[in-house]
Amino acid sequence: NYTLDCLKANKNLITDKTYFITLQNGLGNDEKMLQFIPKDHLLIGVTRINSRRLGLNAVARANHSISVIGYDDNTKDIAERIVSAFNEATFDACLEANIQKVVWDKLFLNLATNALTSIFDCSIGAIYQNNEALNMAQEAVREAVRVANSLGLHYDEEAILELNRKFCVGMNSGYPSMWQDVKAKRKTEIHALNGKISELGKLCGVKTPINDLITKKILEIENNY
Repeated sequence: NYTLDCLKANKNLITDKTYFITLQNGLGNDEKMLQFIPKDHLLIGVTRINSRRLGLNAVARANHSISVIGYDDNTKDIAERIVSAFNEATFDACLEANIQKVVWDKLFLNLATNALTSIFDCSIGAIYQNNEALNMAQEAVREAVRVANSLGLHYDEEAILELNRKFCVGMNSGYPSMWQDVKAKRKTEIHALNGKISELGKLCGVKTPINDLITKKILEIENNY
């Protein structure tokens, strides 16, 4: 687990003045960080800014979207300072009090793209040109919506599927981070994505067979590196 490994390796740098911010995909990253800092020193966010690798040690921003930084009464001041720093660096950012909804919104998209592009070795847009991949992607999202709603959130399956479709269709040159991890033979973030839906489904009594299957397939790919 890269997050825990990084935190453990740098724990001597953490003081009572240290704040963490996570812009990672999926769920559960905050739980790992809370092993090292108090809750009022952790900010959760989501970035919609994509990047592409140009070569060794060279990365380019691939779009001009936005990062969303969550806050509460204890972290609003530091969150405002971080957003200001992002904007000054031309990485558009904004504040959001209800960050969990934003995290879940992006999770639904990641569930439908990251693992499926890796399993089928295709672009994001190509998922919508492959009936098997598309059916798996849509059912994974439906299961996740049922899990989210069982946790007290309120999502409409068809509305989420339509938002995903609008984002994905036509992205024939878009390859997400998990596809790149698989190509580089690295461990993926599957446990924070489809694997997390499987985990939560067991806890709240919601069956998640497609997310279970997708998680299994990605772990098989990793085990065969």
